[in-house]
Amino acid sequence: MRYGKRSLVVGLSLVTFVLVTADRRALSQAQPTSDTLVVRGGTVLDVQQGRLLPNMDIVVQGERITQVVPTGQVNTPAGAQVIEATGKFVLPGLWDTHAHTRDYDGALNIHFGVTSTMDMGNLMDWILSLQEAREKQMSFGPRIFPDGMVIGGKLGPHEWNVKSPEEARWAARQNIAAGVSFLKVYQEATCEIVKAAAEEAHNASLNLHGHLRDCDARGAVLAGIDAIAHESGVAAATTPPAVLAQNLARNKGESGGLGLPEALEDPEMFDDLIKLMVDRKVRLEPNIVGVFHGAYPQWDKYELEQHRLSRDPSLNYLPEMYVRMWFTDFTFHPYPPTPELHEKLLKALANHQLFARKFVAAGGKILVGTDNYYHAPAGIAVWEEMELLAEAQIPNLAILQGATINPAIFVHQDKNLGTVEVGKLADMDIFSKNPLNDIANVRSLETVIQHGKVQDRVFHSDYREPIPRPYLPVNGQLPRPYISSVQPSAVPIGTSTLKITIKGQDFNALDHVMWQDVELKVASFSPTEITAVVPDELLCRAGTYKVQMITGGRVRQASYNFQEVMVTFGRKFDQRWNGQKLSIEF
Repeated sequence: MRYGKRSLVVGLSLVTFVLVTADRRALSQAQPTSDTLVVRGGTVLDVQQGRLLPNMDIVVQGERITQVVPTGQVNTPAGAQVIEATGKFVLPGLWDTHAHTRDYDGALNIHFGVTSTMDMGNLMDWILSLQEAREKQMSFGPRIFPDGMVIGGKLGPHEWNVKSPEEARWAARQNIAAGVSFLKVYQEATCEIVKAAAEEAHNASLNLHGHLRDCDARGAVLAGIDAIAHESGVAAATTPPAVLAQNLARNKGESGGLGLPEALEDPEMFDDLIKLMVDRKVRLEPNIVGVFHGAYPQWDKYELEQHRLSRDPSLNYLPEMYVRMWFTDFTFHPYPPTPELHEKLLKALANHQLFARKFVAAGGKILVGTDNYYHAPAGIAVWEEMELLAEAQIPNLAILQGATINPAIFVHQDKNLGTVEVGKLADMDIFSKNPLNDIANVRSLETVIQHGKVQDRVFHSDYREPIPRPYLPVNGQLPRPYISSVQPSAVPIGTSTLKITIKGQDFNALDHVMWQDVELKVASFSPTEITAVVPDELLCRAGTYKVQMITGGRVRQASYNFQEVMVTFGRKFDQRWNGQKLSIEF
């Protein structure tokens, strides 16, 4: 059997993952002979109260914390792994509350102490399959709490392009039925759509997040939203009406309302909106590292450290396209800014910082999110965002809460995550310096614990996700044969007697159906639909597999587009949703 580059990655990904995972689990000081881990003598930070608990022993059995007691009260079991943490500081694992997960960023997150993420928009069948793989420890990276597909967007098949409250309710129910952790509305969502999505979320005991534009922050809060991404919609709600009307069209064209509209805000209007948000317990994600990417004074420093990170030979698997975005995808143009634009950017940044600072001072809860993959690399951007929030004079405790307990509460996981307490899952970071004194001390990270195990922070050039992210379908008219969908889109390892349905146009009875490089037997045929049989032996390894057509006759030519089917660790999905058509038939 012949494999191309991506095929080889897919076919060997599970084997590679198992071998690398074995290495990662062998990094402890001494090989433990039990499932007990003891962190001895550290100072535990109670992120809820801001208290430091010195000289504490933390006992972990399996995945959960069983004791947090003063040093000397624990009889360490024989064979337990012991981490000496005297003089060090133990915090809950960090969160990135605005991630757009890709199949290259798991190790990046763990390296920087990010043990959980809120995924803010993705291919729904893939992100839920990856979430399962992470929980089963078959994939190396942070836990994932996804929103599925955003509601009110038109960027691609991973967004629901809804036009009415009724369509929004239908889309919300698709996400909820799939098993998401929260819902999110996007720029094209009107206040009526936000209200519909909020009602569906709350009926399912979920929260609603939002990247706002066509509904401002005040309207979204009144409609029932629970969190606001990028501090979006605030500018429209705090700009004098006459100024807003004059600049509305231009504001909507500036990166979807990010960045520059803040320069129009009237800080005298902040207090009323903040009171409304705090009264209704709406969280705020300032996302300075993303919104003002390239504009904040620390950019030169961060650009250099991101460049050095991206050039690490052990990270040679990072896609060049995404690396290039970290240094070019700014929310303003031109770059570098003209003197006039620079002055406007500084005013916008000052207003953005002031709103976030006053929001926290009034009792509001923030979320530390980066919008990674677009504007910054995963992991390190969390440290940078925390430093930028501190530069905005937000208290260190509020920042630490925004990266630990606040997101855990938002996705209803505070019984499991967010603090270092008995009964919680053992996701912890150990620092040599105290981040409560200085947020920059997150850079003193020494040890990452997840699932009750010390994690490997060393980058490995052979890192691969066992289930690579499927490519987005190609849009537009293409030469025949054209494949529009393959169903099912995901099946568990070991599935037997699998028949896949391939839909499209201009199929020919002489065409060949390929699974990677293996030709499949065709069970039924029509010019728009083919059923093919996948042999059981092709379904014994997790991965993402290409389904493609090769034209029959004298000239054999592969179709210009293809679809992919995932073989997962348990999840099954009948179709890959296409939010631009609002139908499972796409």
